[in-house]
Amino acid sequence: MKRAHWTVWLGAIVVLAVGGSLGASALAAHESFYDAYTRTPYSAAYAFPIHVVQAASPGWDVVLVVWSMLAAIAACGVALVKSLSCVERSQRAALLVSFAIACAALSAFAIIQSSDVYFYVMYGRLYGVHGINPYAFGDVTHLGDPILAQILTFAGKVPFEDPYGPLWTLLAGLQSKLLNGADLLWSAWSFRAAAIVAALAALAGILYALRREPESQRVQSAGRFAFHPLVLYECAVGGHNDMLMVAPAVWAFAIVDDLPLIAGILAGCAIAVKYVAAIALPFLVVRARRRGWLGAVLCAILAIVIPVLCARPFQAGAAGSQALASNGSRFAMSFEWLANMPIFGAGLGNVPAFNALPQVPVFGILSWARIVQLAALSVAGALVVIGALLCLRRYDMRHVWRSVTALLISLPSMHPWYGLWLAPAIACEGAWATYAWWFGIFVFGCYTVDTISGWMPAWVPILATCAYLIIPIIIARMKRNAEASA
Repeated sequence: MKRAHWTVWLGAIVVLAVGGSLGASALAAHESFYDAYTRTPYSAAYAFPIHVVQAASPGWDVVLVVWSMLAAIAACGVALVKSLSCVERSQRAALLVSFAIACAALSAFAIIQSSDVYFYVMYGRLYGVHGINPYAFGDVTHLGDPILAQILTFAGKVPFEDPYGPLWTLLAGLQSKLLNGADLLWSAWSFRAAAIVAALAALAGILYALRREPESQRVQSAGRFAFHPLVLYECAVGGHNDMLMVAPAVWAFAIVDDLPLIAGILAGCAIAVKYVAAIALPFLVVRARRRGWLGAVLCAILAIVIPVLCARPFQAGAAGSQALASNGSRFAMSFEWLANMPIFGAGLGNVPAFNALPQVPVFGILSWARIVQLAALSVAGALVVIGALLCLRRYDMRHVWRSVTALLISLPSMHPWYGLWLAPAIACEGAWATYAWWFGIFVFGCYTVDTISGWMPAWVPILATCAYLIIPIIIARMKRNAEASA
């Protein structure tokens, strides 16, 4: 049977994007929005041009429409990538063009399940337009900025401070300055566009990293990354800045063998966008030592200097540290959340585990919940150290993916877009590619908490959390065992 042309599957993805947008927006129009716990006025966020659908009641209808669309896109994406093997000329060009078209279609999505892009607009305008430090500010209602005035109807008079790295804030400020005359719709959409450009750059980086592979295998591997629904949705719809961190990190590893100093600069850019990228630095340095230890040391120095230099325009010490510490106190949809349930249930969440223990900087009181958090982070840190030492003997990217996964599992709160940190592993071969693909699928279950405020049994988010923690491991092991016995 003749395989369908790749344009057929691309057309199907575009149709699904349009249909999903229309269906989700039609259902969201009949929702009510209120978070009884935080008292956040999500109804104001829904009134924004790209409607924010968070804390929706009932909410399930919107989530099921989005999940159904994503499932169909996943199937079409797999088929599209397979059909690229039939392209007679440049498969890479077909892949890049089809990915860009699919992202463009999804960027017109009428709703968004996270309000982050509007905070991006706010931080960008505070710094780029008004010259205010977004890491330390107070009441900004006096600025007379009509776009900020719209956002503040949701964010409040004193929103939480910028939790992102200084390079991202510099770029957001520049972006907002260039778009100073644009309305809120285009200001928000521009962050979708930025995420799409970063995703295209990451895809190009993966293709370059696989340059020694046969053309067909190279495109198939990169295509699995490109047309994974998590990559498409969280970049083109969510507009999250995680891919702006991932793209330079991908390129750093792609060129480190030949250009270790440039790789160090790129790694520094990734860290300066989001500090969590530092977890990959030891592995990059170990890889860079193939050109000599001097190049490896300089690679590390450059990676550290870049975020330090980017933070100099801001007066708040380590840019984003206060907001990061605040985010580290929220537990939701994570391993730590599950482990701390009995602790919070017993009323011991904020009680010192031992009276003799002093407070710890950033973490504060060493309660049992904090001890669980520190233990999880310690395991993640130990895996980084052990993996880097093992790579000194024999370099293996599996140690990188293991460390990134440990970091994800050690987070106090999980969101679907964090899965983008592991997404490049999808382009690899073997069990880690399988694990990363399915992790990116099941992590969408976190939207049960992000989107829904209506009636929901307590076991639903617990089940969704267990699903992304456990099922990808089972599937990856089953596939590895099947390949070993074949």
